[in-house]
This record gives sequence, structure tokens and C-alpha cells, in this order.
Amino acid sequence: MSDTNKNSDDTRLVYDQLTTAVDGIRFQRNHVLILLLVGFGMLFDAIEQYNVGYAGPFLMDNWDISTAQVGLLTTATFGGLAVGSIIAGISSDLYGRRITYMYNLLLFTVGGLVSAFAPNYDFLLVARVAVGLGLGGEMSAALTLVSEVTPTRARGTALGWVNISAGGIGIFVAGGLATLILGPLSPFLGGDSTAWRYLLGILIIPALFVFYFRRYLPETPRFLVSTGQIGRANRVLSQLATGKLHPVKNLNITRYISGEEGKTLTREKVRISEMFKGGLLRRTVVLWILEITTFPAQVAVTSLMPSILVSRGISKDFSLTFASLINVGSLAGAILAATFAFYFPRRLVFVGCAIVAIITSVGFGFSASSIAMIVFGMLASLAYMILNTSVWLYNPEIYPTRLRGIGTGVGTAIGLAAASIFPAFAGRLIDKDLSSTLFVIIAVMYAVFAIAAIFGPETHKKSLEQIASDA
Repeated sequence: MSDTNKNSDDTRLVYDQLTTAVDGIRFQRNHVLILLLVGFGMLFDAIEQYNVGYAGPFLMDNWDISTAQVGLLTTATFGGLAVGSIIAGISSDLYGRRITYMYNLLLFTVGGLVSAFAPNYDFLLVARVAVGLGLGGEMSAALTLVSEVTPTRARGTALGWVNISAGGIGIFVAGGLATLILGPLSPFLGGDSTAWRYLLGILIIPALFVFYFRRYLPETPRFLVSTGQIGRANRVLSQLATGKLHPVKNLNITRYISGEEGKTLTREKVRISEMFKGGLLRRTVVLWILEITTFPAQVAVTSLMPSILVSRGISKDFSLTFASLINVGSLAGAILAATFAFYFPRRLVFVGCAIVAIITSVGFGFSASSIAMIVFGMLASLAYMILNTSVWLYNPEIYPTRLRGIGTGVGTAIGLAAASIFPAFAGRLIDKDLSSTLFVIIAVMYAVFAIAAIFGPETHKKSLEQIASDA
């Protein structure tokens, strides 16, 4: 047998042993703690995506800036998110998931601190880019880390519940936090001239708290194996088997993965070009189409819903109430997505919910009564969130370990880049009283989504190694 064939067989054996080990360790307390630490980061992510918009009117009054300049702050944040997602993807494949994930949150904290003390608009604009860079890496690294330490049977549900923190709970907390700080608490925080600074900087303390406890997060066994660190991989697997997250004294290390200590496998090189070759090309194209059709639609509708309702004749006061009611659909959608991920095939969820999104988008676009707008709006938000969450958990599943970080990072960045552009386009349509046209366009986007999803790989109840071998 040639050395090449022997190395290939050894590598296959190691990955088979790895899959057996990860799936053999039941989902337990330390997995829950990992999800909590990741979930808090995603919650911060969601709040930061929307808080500068809530602060916008106060910034306009204090700094005499235009609505367009406030919009540029949002674009800067999402632009940073897109770039940060790519950088974190590359970093996590080269240096590890854990270290990348740790320092993304630190970068966000620094950006938040500068935002809170920004002396002028230009400083704030730069600070929002820094915040976006940190949060973009947060999203990318979080998906990769959770997908690689979770047993196959629970992977989809785990990733879905992570998104509940962002897309579900995060949307409500962002609005509630802004209302509290800029409303009843404003007089105690220096009034309208300074209260917005507390809104932009309030997450610094909890972020540092989460950063401290993230030191207990393990490196993923799949990354360690892909870089030839068999001994460390066995140690992490043994640690996970104890059910504890903090280091265990006198840990009994089980040799889940065979191989001589000190003798490593040949390290797999990270070649980004592989994403565009063979079976991975089709997966990459499908993923990108899914990203640019669902995430921009959800961001635009969520952030602009009060303006949409006002353009339909709803008063400003009632528009906020109606928007909150409609956002119940987002929370329900995030919860349902986690449930669907466990029970139903990915493509069935994609196509079925895309059809619901098409029908409800058109229904909302042409609704004449407030009740119809609320009902169709809630159902549309529910469908959008199910699809957005499902794409999030699908992203890290479709690439092999050596490309999972960069594949997830680039895919997330594509969606974020589109999300930074589409709301501006949607806003122009609303200004021209063409909100019905906007929802027709969104319906067309979801039709494209449904067609593309048919050509993607099915990943439900499959191990990551099995999915990779199918490419």
C-alpha cells in the first residue's frame, strides 16, 4: 500500500472515530453552558444591530446630522459585520475556533466603549465599524463552534436555539432597552443629550462578564483533529464526557481517537478556492442565494416596520405597538425553527416556509385593514425568522472541517452585506409610497429561495463527516 493511500485510510479512520466519539457523548450540562455563553453573544449581536437606529433621533438633535447619516451608521455596522465574519472564518480555520471566538467579543467591547464616548459623528462612525467587526466574527465563529461540539442528533436544534437569542429574544430586548433608557431613565442619565451614550455602551459590562467565562470554552475536537492534535482532541472529548465545562483535576483521558502520542496527521491546508470546486461549488452557490434572499428581507422588514405602518396611515404611537405585536411572529419563528431542525428535513422546511413567506408577503403588501396587516405581518415575520434561522444552522453543516470556518464566515458575510444594502432600497420605496411593491419584491426573493433550496444537500440527521463525504 502506498504512503498516500495509508495516510488517507488513517485520516478516514480518525474522522470515523471522532464522529463516533462526539455522537456517543450525550447532550448534557456542559453543552447547555456552551449554548448559554454563545447565546449571550448572539443576544448582544442583535441588540447592537438595532440600538443605533433607536438612538438616531437623539443623534440628529444633538449633532445636527441627517437621516441619511444615521443610516450610514447602520451601514457601517453591517459592513463591519460582513468583513468581521470573513476575517473570523479565516482565523478560526488557521488558529482555532476558541481563540477567534474569545477575541471577537473583546473587539466588540472596545468598539462599544468608543461609541459611548464618541465626541463627534466621525468617531462614532469608526466605532460602529469596530463593533461590526467584532460582532461579525461572533456570528461566524459561534455557528462553527456549536456545530462541531454538538452530537449529530442535537446539532440542528442547538444551532436553532442559539438564533432564538438573536432573532427572537434579541429583537424584543433591543426595543425594550432603548425605550427604557431613552424614556423613563433618560432624566437620571443626563437627559436627551447623554442618555443615548448609555444605550450604546450599556453592553460593555455584561460583555466583559461573558468574555471572562468564555475562557472555559474548549477548542473543538474537529479542529484539533484537522490540525493533527490527537492528544488534545482526546483530552477535550474526555472533558466533554464528564459533563463539566471547567477543567477537571486528574482527568481520566479516554483514547477515543487512536494514534501515537506525538505523531500527528498531516495538517489539512485551508484553500478557499476549494469552495468553488466540484460538489462544493454547488453548495456554495446555493448557500449564497439562500443568504441574500432571506436575511436582507428580514432585516429590512424588522427595522422599517414602524415606517411601513406609518406610510399605511397608522399613527406613530400605534405603529410602535403594532410593530411589537408583529414581532411576536419573529420570536415564535425562532422557537419553531429550533423544533423543525430536530424533526424535519432541511429542504422541506426551506421550501414549505418559503411558500408561506411568499403568500404572507403578498397578503401584507396589499392589506387594507390594520387587523389584516397585523395577522399577515405576524405570519410573514414567523416565516422569515424560520427561514433565516434554518439557513444559519445549515451554513456550517455543508462544508468539511478544514473549510467550515471560512465557508461559514463568507456565507454569513454575503448575507450581512446584502442586509446592509437592501434596507436603504426598501426605505426609498416606502418614501415613494410603494410599500406594496416592496413586499412583491420580497415574495419574488423567496420564490428564488425555494428554487435554490431544492438543489442544496440534505443534512438532517447526518454527521458532519457524512455530509462532507457526500460532496
